[in-house]
Amino acid sequence: MNNNFIILTVTLAILGFLTGRLSYKLGKKKEKESVFPFNYFKGIDFLLNNQEDKALQEFINAAKISSRNAEIYLTLGNIYRNKGEYERAIRIHQSILVQEDIEHEVRARALLNLAKDFKKAGFYTRAINVLNQLEQFDKKNINAIFEKIDIYILGKKWESAINCYKIINKNLNELHINNFSSIYAELAKKYIKEKKFLKAKFLLKKAIQINNQNPYIYKILGDYYYKKNNFTKASLYYKRSLDLEPFGILFLKQRIKNFSNNIESYAKNNLLLFSYFKLREYIKNNQLENAEEFIYNKILENEKSDFLRELYLIVIFLKSKNYKVIKLLRKNLHFNFNCCHCKLSFKNFYWQCPNCKNWLTFKNRDI
Repeated sequence: MNNNFIILTVTLAILGFLTGRLSYKLGKKKEKESVFPFNYFKGIDFLLNNQEDKALQEFINAAKISSRNAEIYLTLGNIYRNKGEYERAIRIHQSILVQEDIEHEVRARALLNLAKDFKKAGFYTRAINVLNQLEQFDKKNINAIFEKIDIYILGKKWESAINCYKIINKNLNELHINNFSSIYAELAKKYIKEKKFLKAKFLLKKAIQINNQNPYIYKILGDYYYKKNNFTKASLYYKRSLDLEPFGILFLKQRIKNFSNNIESYAKNNLLLFSYFKLREYIKNNQLENAEEFIYNKILENEKSDFLRELYLIVIFLKSKNYKVIKLLRKNLHFNFNCCHCKLSFKNFYWQCPNCKNWLTFKNRDI
Protein backbone atom coordinates (compact mmCIF):
# COMPACT_ATOMS: atom_id res chain seq x y z
CA MET A 1 0.00 0.00 0.00
CA ASN A 2 2.74 2.37 1.00
CA ASN A 3 4.83 1.45 -2.05
CA ASN A 4 1.89 2.07 -4.36
CA PHE A 5 1.25 5.41 -2.69
CA ILE A 6 4.89 6.44 -3.11
CA ILE A 7 4.92 5.42 -6.78
CA LEU A 8 1.68 7.30 -7.38
CA THR A 9 3.06 10.40 -5.63
CA VAL A 10 6.30 10.34 -7.63
CA THR A 11 4.39 9.81 -10.88
CA LEU A 12 2.08 12.71 -10.15
CA ALA A 13 5.09 14.88 -9.23
CA ILE A 14 6.82 14.02 -12.51
CA LEU A 15 3.63 14.68 -14.47
CA GLY A 16 3.18 17.97 -12.64
CA PHE A 17 6.74 18.97 -13.39
CA LEU A 18 6.42 18.08 -17.10
CA THR A 19 3.09 19.86 -17.35
CA GLY A 20 4.57 22.95 -15.74
CA ARG A 21 7.59 22.93 -18.08
CA LEU A 22 5.33 22.47 -21.10
CA SER A 23 3.00 25.27 -20.07
CA TYR A 24 6.02 27.48 -19.34
CA LYS A 25 7.47 26.85 -22.82
CA LEU A 26 4.10 27.40 -24.47
CA GLY A 27 3.68 30.59 -22.49
CA LYS A 28 7.13 31.77 -23.52
CA LYS A 29 6.41 30.91 -27.14
CA LYS A 30 3.10 32.75 -26.98
CA GLU A 31 4.78 35.72 -25.30
CA LYS A 32 7.50 35.73 -27.97
CA GLU A 33 4.93 35.62 -30.74
CA SER A 34 3.00 38.49 -29.17
CA VAL A 35 6.15 40.68 -29.14
CA PHE A 36 5.91 41.06 -32.92
CA PRO A 37 2.25 41.03 -33.94
CA PHE A 38 1.26 40.00 -37.43
CA ASN A 39 0.68 43.68 -38.28
CA TYR A 40 4.41 44.30 -37.87
CA PHE A 41 5.28 41.84 -40.63
CA LYS A 42 2.50 43.18 -42.83
CA GLY A 43 3.96 46.66 -42.34
CA ILE A 44 7.40 45.45 -43.42
CA ASP A 45 5.85 43.87 -46.52
CA PHE A 46 4.17 47.18 -47.42
CA LEU A 47 7.47 49.03 -46.89
CA LEU A 48 9.26 46.64 -49.25
CA ASN A 49 6.60 47.36 -51.85
CA ASN A 50 6.94 51.15 -51.38
CA GLN A 51 3.44 51.45 -49.89
CA GLU A 52 4.44 53.72 -47.04
CA ASP A 53 0.95 54.88 -46.00
CA LYS A 54 -0.33 51.30 -45.63
CA ALA A 55 2.84 50.33 -43.80
CA LEU A 56 2.38 53.22 -41.39
CA GLN A 57 -1.14 52.09 -40.51
CA GLU A 58 0.02 48.51 -39.88
CA PHE A 59 2.84 49.67 -37.60
CA ILE A 60 0.38 51.86 -35.67
CA ASN A 61 -1.86 48.81 -35.19
CA ALA A 62 1.16 46.73 -34.14
CA ALA A 63 2.14 49.37 -31.57
CA LYS A 64 -1.38 49.23 -30.07
CA ILE A 65 -1.12 45.44 -29.66
CA SER A 66 2.46 45.38 -28.38
CA SER A 67 2.89 48.72 -26.64
CA ARG A 68 6.21 47.82 -24.95
CA ASN A 69 8.06 46.76 -28.10
CA ALA A 70 10.76 49.37 -28.78
CA GLU A 71 11.58 47.87 -32.20
CA ILE A 72 8.09 48.71 -33.49
CA TYR A 73 8.35 52.29 -32.21
CA LEU A 74 11.81 52.75 -33.77
CA THR A 75 10.42 51.74 -37.16
CA LEU A 76 7.33 53.87 -36.67
CA GLY A 77 9.44 56.92 -35.83
CA ASN A 78 11.62 56.39 -38.90
CA ILE A 79 8.56 56.24 -41.16
CA TYR A 80 7.26 59.53 -39.76
CA ARG A 81 10.70 61.10 -40.35
CA ASN A 82 10.74 59.89 -43.96
CA LYS A 83 7.26 61.37 -44.44
CA GLY A 84 8.47 64.74 -43.14
CA GLU A 85 6.48 64.55 -39.89
CA TYR A 86 9.50 65.36 -37.74
CA GLU A 87 7.64 66.35 -34.55
CA ARG A 88 5.94 62.94 -34.35
CA ALA A 89 9.20 61.16 -35.07
CA ILE A 90 10.91 63.11 -32.28
CA ARG A 91 8.14 62.35 -29.77
CA ILE A 92 8.19 58.63 -30.59
CA HIS A 93 11.97 58.28 -30.27
CA GLN A 94 11.95 60.31 -27.05
CA SER A 95 9.24 58.01 -25.63
CA ILE A 96 11.59 55.03 -26.15
CA LEU A 97 14.38 56.74 -24.22
CA VAL A 98 12.08 57.38 -21.24
CA GLN A 99 11.83 53.62 -20.66
CA GLU A 100 14.30 52.44 -18.03
CA ASP A 101 14.43 48.74 -18.91
CA ILE A 102 15.37 48.98 -22.61
CA GLU A 103 18.47 47.22 -23.88
CA HIS A 104 21.78 49.01 -24.47
CA GLU A 105 21.63 48.53 -28.26
CA VAL A 106 18.04 49.79 -28.48
CA ARG A 107 18.87 52.93 -26.47
CA ALA A 108 21.84 53.63 -28.76
CA ARG A 109 19.65 53.26 -31.85
CA ALA A 110 16.95 55.47 -30.35
CA LEU A 111 19.52 58.22 -29.64
CA LEU A 112 20.92 57.97 -33.16
CA ASN A 113 17.44 58.16 -34.70
CA LEU A 114 16.48 61.08 -32.47
CA ALA A 115 19.56 62.95 -33.71
CA LYS A 116 18.51 62.21 -37.30
CA ASP A 117 15.04 63.59 -36.51
CA PHE A 118 16.50 66.85 -35.19
CA LYS A 119 18.86 67.06 -38.18
CA LYS A 120 16.02 66.65 -40.68
CA ALA A 121 13.94 69.21 -38.78
CA GLY A 122 16.83 71.71 -38.99
CA PHE A 123 17.62 71.68 -35.24
CA TYR A 124 21.34 71.12 -35.70
CA THR A 125 22.42 72.15 -32.19
CA ARG A 126 19.93 69.74 -30.59
CA ALA A 127 21.09 66.97 -32.93
CA ILE A 128 24.73 67.55 -31.93
CA ASN A 129 23.77 67.47 -28.21
CA VAL A 130 22.01 64.11 -28.69
CA LEU A 131 25.01 62.72 -30.59
CA ASN A 132 27.30 63.85 -27.74
CA GLN A 133 25.06 61.87 -25.35
CA LEU A 134 25.33 58.86 -27.67
CA GLU A 135 29.14 59.11 -27.72
CA GLN A 136 29.24 59.17 -23.92
CA PHE A 137 26.79 56.26 -23.72
CA ASP A 138 28.43 54.19 -26.48
CA LYS A 139 32.01 55.30 -27.15
CA LYS A 140 32.50 52.78 -29.98
CA ASN A 141 29.52 54.06 -31.98
CA ILE A 142 31.14 55.37 -35.16
CA ASN A 143 27.76 56.27 -36.68
CA ALA A 144 27.49 59.18 -34.23
CA ILE A 145 30.63 60.74 -35.70
CA PHE A 146 29.39 60.31 -39.28
CA GLU A 147 26.10 61.97 -38.34
CA LYS A 148 28.04 64.85 -36.80
CA ILE A 149 30.01 65.25 -40.02
CA ASP A 150 26.76 65.42 -42.04
CA ILE A 151 25.42 68.12 -39.73
CA TYR A 152 28.63 70.15 -39.90
CA ILE A 153 28.59 69.92 -43.70
CA LEU A 154 24.96 71.12 -43.78
CA GLY A 155 25.93 74.03 -41.53
CA LYS A 156 29.13 74.67 -43.56
CA LYS A 157 31.24 74.27 -40.44
CA TRP A 158 34.19 72.88 -42.37
CA GLU A 159 36.74 72.98 -39.51
CA SER A 160 34.47 70.90 -37.23
CA ALA A 161 33.84 68.37 -40.00
CA ILE A 162 37.59 68.03 -40.61
CA ASN A 163 38.22 67.42 -36.89
CA CYS A 164 35.60 64.63 -36.88
CA TYR A 165 37.18 62.99 -39.92
CA LYS A 166 40.57 63.04 -38.20
CA ILE A 167 39.12 60.94 -35.36
CA ILE A 168 37.98 58.17 -37.72
CA ASN A 169 40.77 58.50 -40.27
CA LYS A 170 41.37 54.72 -40.38
CA ASN A 171 37.71 53.84 -41.08
CA LEU A 172 37.15 55.78 -44.31
CA ASN A 173 35.80 54.29 -47.53
CA GLU A 174 36.06 55.90 -50.99
CA LEU A 175 33.03 58.14 -50.42
CA HIS A 176 34.39 59.40 -47.09
CA ILE A 177 37.84 60.05 -48.59
CA ASN A 178 36.25 62.10 -51.37
CA ASN A 179 34.24 64.05 -48.80
CA PHE A 180 37.23 64.56 -46.49
CA SER A 181 39.43 65.97 -49.26
CA SER A 182 36.56 68.06 -50.69
CA ILE A 183 35.89 69.65 -47.28
CA TYR A 184 39.51 70.81 -47.21
CA ALA A 185 38.92 72.27 -50.71
CA GLU A 186 35.73 74.00 -49.51
CA LEU A 187 37.57 75.58 -46.60
CA ALA A 188 40.32 76.68 -49.00
CA LYS A 189 37.64 78.18 -51.27
CA LYS A 190 36.41 80.23 -48.31
CA TYR A 191 39.93 81.54 -47.64
CA ILE A 192 40.43 82.37 -51.34
CA LYS A 193 37.33 84.60 -51.20
CA GLU A 194 38.78 86.27 -48.11
CA LYS A 195 42.15 86.64 -49.97
CA LYS A 196 43.94 84.54 -47.33
CA PHE A 197 45.99 82.81 -49.99
CA LEU A 198 48.65 81.17 -47.80
CA LYS A 199 46.04 79.36 -45.69
CA ALA A 200 44.16 78.34 -48.84
CA LYS A 201 47.27 76.88 -50.47
CA PHE A 202 48.19 74.94 -47.31
CA LEU A 203 44.71 73.40 -47.14
CA LEU A 204 44.74 72.46 -50.83
CA LYS A 205 48.06 70.65 -50.35
CA LYS A 206 46.47 68.75 -47.45
CA ALA A 207 43.51 67.86 -49.66
CA ILE A 208 45.78 66.45 -52.38
CA GLN A 209 47.64 64.35 -49.77
CA ILE A 210 44.30 62.77 -48.79
CA ASN A 211 43.10 62.19 -52.37
CA ASN A 212 45.15 63.22 -55.39
CA GLN A 213 42.44 61.96 -57.76
CA ASN A 214 39.79 64.45 -56.65
CA PRO A 215 39.00 66.76 -59.62
CA TYR A 216 37.27 69.29 -57.36
CA ILE A 217 40.56 70.06 -55.58
CA TYR A 218 42.26 70.90 -58.89
CA LYS A 219 39.30 73.06 -59.87
CA ILE A 220 39.76 75.08 -56.64
CA LEU A 221 43.52 75.20 -57.27
CA GLY A 222 42.73 76.65 -60.69
CA ASP A 223 40.52 79.25 -59.00
CA TYR A 224 43.36 79.99 -56.57
CA TYR A 225 45.83 80.85 -59.34
CA TYR A 226 43.09 82.58 -61.36
CA LYS A 227 42.52 84.96 -58.44
CA LYS A 228 46.27 85.59 -58.29
CA ASN A 229 46.24 86.37 -62.05
CA ASN A 230 48.58 83.45 -62.76
CA PHE A 231 46.60 82.24 -65.79
CA THR A 232 49.27 79.76 -66.93
CA LYS A 233 49.09 77.72 -63.71
CA ALA A 234 45.32 78.20 -63.51
CA SER A 235 45.00 76.69 -66.99
CA LEU A 236 47.15 73.67 -66.02
CA TYR A 237 45.04 72.89 -62.96
CA TYR A 238 41.76 73.38 -64.83
CA LYS A 239 42.98 70.92 -67.47
CA ARG A 240 43.97 68.45 -64.74
CA SER A 241 40.50 68.76 -63.24
CA LEU A 242 38.89 68.11 -66.64
CA ASP A 243 41.09 65.08 -67.24
CA LEU A 244 39.66 63.54 -64.06
CA GLU A 245 36.07 64.80 -64.52
CA PRO A 246 35.18 65.94 -68.09
CA PHE A 247 31.76 67.19 -66.99
CA GLY A 248 33.54 69.88 -65.00
CA ILE A 249 33.61 71.77 -68.28
CA LEU A 250 30.00 72.74 -67.56
CA PHE A 251 31.41 74.90 -64.73
CA LEU A 252 34.60 76.07 -66.39
CA LYS A 253 33.39 77.37 -69.77
CA GLN A 254 33.84 81.05 -68.97
CA ARG A 255 37.20 80.56 -67.26
CA ILE A 256 38.56 78.45 -70.10
CA LYS A 257 37.55 81.08 -72.63
CA ASN A 258 40.31 83.26 -71.17
CA PHE A 259 42.85 80.69 -72.36
CA SER A 260 41.25 79.32 -75.53
CA ASN A 261 38.26 80.13 -77.74
CA ASN A 262 37.82 76.49 -78.66
CA ILE A 263 36.12 74.95 -75.63
CA GLU A 264 35.54 71.66 -77.42
CA SER A 265 39.28 70.98 -77.52
CA TYR A 266 39.08 70.33 -73.78
CA ALA A 267 36.33 67.78 -74.25
CA LYS A 268 37.94 65.74 -77.01
CA ASN A 269 39.46 63.33 -74.53
CA ASN A 270 35.95 62.13 -73.74
CA LEU A 271 34.21 60.70 -76.81
CA LEU A 272 30.63 60.94 -75.56
CA LEU A 273 31.01 64.39 -74.04
CA PHE A 274 32.54 65.70 -77.25
CA SER A 275 29.78 64.05 -79.31
CA TYR A 276 27.17 65.69 -77.10
CA PHE A 277 28.54 69.20 -77.64
CA LYS A 278 29.09 68.75 -81.37
CA LEU A 279 25.69 67.22 -82.07
CA ARG A 280 23.85 69.96 -80.19
CA GLU A 281 25.76 72.55 -82.22
CA TYR A 282 24.70 70.91 -85.51
CA ILE A 283 21.04 70.64 -84.43
CA LYS A 284 21.00 74.23 -83.19
CA ASN A 285 22.24 75.38 -86.63
CA ASN A 286 19.76 73.04 -88.38
CA GLN A 287 22.63 71.11 -90.03
CA LEU A 288 20.94 67.72 -89.81
CA GLU A 289 22.91 66.12 -92.63
CA ASN A 290 26.17 67.00 -90.92
CA ALA A 291 24.75 65.81 -87.61
CA GLU A 292 23.81 62.42 -89.08
CA GLU A 293 27.20 61.90 -90.71
CA PHE A 294 29.05 63.00 -87.58
CA ILE A 295 27.20 60.74 -85.16
CA TYR A 296 27.31 57.78 -87.59
CA ASN A 297 31.12 58.03 -87.74
CA LYS A 298 31.28 58.20 -83.94
CA ILE A 299 29.23 55.00 -83.70
CA LEU A 300 31.75 53.28 -85.99
CA GLU A 301 34.49 54.35 -83.56
CA ASN A 302 32.58 53.09 -80.54
CA GLU A 303 30.10 50.40 -81.62
CA LYS A 304 29.15 49.38 -78.06
CA SER A 305 27.76 52.79 -77.09
CA ASP A 306 23.98 52.70 -76.66
CA PHE A 307 24.04 56.41 -75.91
CA LEU A 308 25.47 57.26 -79.35
CA ARG A 309 22.86 55.05 -81.01
CA GLU A 310 20.08 56.92 -79.22
CA LEU A 311 21.58 60.23 -80.37
CA TYR A 312 21.62 58.88 -83.91
CA LEU A 313 17.92 57.97 -83.61
CA ILE A 314 17.13 61.52 -82.52
CA VAL A 315 18.77 62.90 -85.68
CA ILE A 316 16.84 60.44 -87.88
CA PHE A 317 13.52 61.36 -86.26
CA LEU A 318 14.33 65.06 -86.54
CA LYS A 319 14.85 64.63 -90.26
CA SER A 320 11.53 62.79 -90.60
CA LYS A 321 9.82 65.33 -88.27
CA ASN A 322 8.57 62.52 -86.03
CA TYR A 323 8.28 64.77 -83.00
CA LYS A 324 6.36 62.31 -80.81
CA VAL A 325 9.31 59.96 -80.71
CA ILE A 326 11.73 62.85 -80.28
CA LYS A 327 9.78 63.91 -77.20
CA LEU A 328 10.47 60.49 -75.66
CA LEU A 329 14.16 60.61 -76.58
CA ARG A 330 14.93 64.29 -76.01
CA LYS A 331 16.29 63.62 -72.52
CA ASN A 332 19.40 62.32 -74.28
CA LEU A 333 20.11 65.78 -75.63
CA HIS A 334 20.46 66.84 -72.00
CA PHE A 335 22.53 64.62 -69.72
CA ASN A 336 20.71 63.23 -66.71
CA PHE A 337 22.99 62.81 -63.72
CA ASN A 338 22.36 60.31 -60.94
CA CYS A 339 23.82 60.55 -57.45
CA CYS A 340 25.50 57.23 -56.64
CA HIS A 341 24.73 57.68 -52.94
CA CYS A 342 21.13 58.89 -52.61
CA LYS A 343 20.08 57.64 -56.12
CA LEU A 344 18.26 60.86 -57.04
CA SER A 345 18.43 62.15 -60.63
CA PHE A 346 19.26 65.73 -61.62
CA LYS A 347 19.37 67.61 -64.92
CA ASN A 348 22.56 69.46 -63.97
CA PHE A 349 25.99 68.33 -62.90
CA TYR A 350 27.10 69.22 -59.36
CA TRP A 351 30.37 68.66 -57.56
CA GLN A 352 28.36 68.19 -54.37
CA CYS A 353 24.96 66.47 -54.45
CA PRO A 354 22.24 69.01 -53.46
CA ASN A 355 20.32 66.29 -51.64
CA CYS A 356 22.75 64.12 -49.65
CA LYS A 357 25.61 66.70 -49.66
CA ASN A 358 28.27 64.15 -50.65
CA TRP A 359 30.99 65.10 -53.14
CA LEU A 360 31.83 63.49 -56.48
CA THR A 361 28.81 61.18 -56.45
CA PHE A 362 27.38 62.29 -59.80
CA LYS A 363 27.56 59.93 -62.73
CA ASN A 364 25.83 60.33 -66.06
CA ARG A 365 23.38 57.51 -66.56
CA ASP A 366 24.90 56.55 -69.93
CA ILE A 367 28.58 57.13 -69.32
